[in-house]
Amino acid sequence: MEGEKLVKDFGPSLSREQTDYIDASIAERKRRKQAQARIRYTVMAAICLLAIVAAFQWLRAERQRQSVAQAFKSEAQITTKLQEQLRRRAGQALTKPSVSSGLESGEKESLFLRVRSNCDPQNQVASERFFQETNRPS
Repeated sequence: MEGEKLVKDFGPSLSREQTDYIDASIAERKRRKQAQARIRYTVMAAICLLAIVAAFQWLRAERQRQSVAQAFKSEAQITTKLQEQLRRRAGQALTKPSVSSGLESGEKESLFLRVRSNCDPQNQVASERFFQETNRPS
């Protein structure tokens, strides 16, 4: 700015070397401003790009979270159904004549509670054995 003012106010009285120096100084200042502007725009573009990538990653993670939540919900429903089926089978097994004959009422209830407490849907081996036992012809 100072150089531009010197050229404007004292242009005719300045030597050729002085005006060339001032012109070079003005050109250098413009070049630096342009370089700073390019850097500023590049940084802003990089920040915008990172924000877009972060948004896509968040969306992807949110979809995965929802998918996992749905899978857990489905698994819980299946587990509940399996537990109910095991309880029914335990009740059926205790009403079969081969199992219940010779047992007192209290013994039947005790046996029923013991079988019911051992029916763990997470224990697939025990559950499978229980199904085999209860489905055997009497």
